[in-house]
Amino acid sequence: LDQNAYWWAEPVPTLAEYCGYTPNQMHYLLLGECFGYVAGPKGQAIPVKPSSSELNVEEFKRLIDWVLIWGPSELGCEVMPPEEWQKGDPEEHKEIGLTTSETPCAACSIRVNSRRGHLDMIREPVH
Repeated sequence: LDQNAYWWAEPVPTLAEYCGYTPNQMHYLLLGECFGYVAGPKGQAIPVKPSSSELNVEEFKRLIDWVLIWGPSELGCEVMPPEEWQKGDPEEHKEIGLTTSETPCAACSIRVNSRRGHLDMIREPVH
């Protein structure tokens, strides 16, 4: 699994769209929620790990495993697990700048359709 490709293709945009944040805002928030915060110079919360490029493979796995539980439990927003995402259509992944070596199937279109259905059904603000 290309952890970074999955991270930016599924959990970050799914949760960002659901919450009304930009992907970068959501990414930063998720890093803080998962790994904790430290106080900035004026007391503001700053993620202990402010960038995923600083994560090793085990830490990235922890982040991914965590977000699969946190999204539904804290926000009520499901995130497609990496195993399902990897089964997606390589052509659709290429269109958004991603690649996968898996064989094509309907997972990508299912993800898009179910994501739209999920977001259409849940439109109440979460913050």
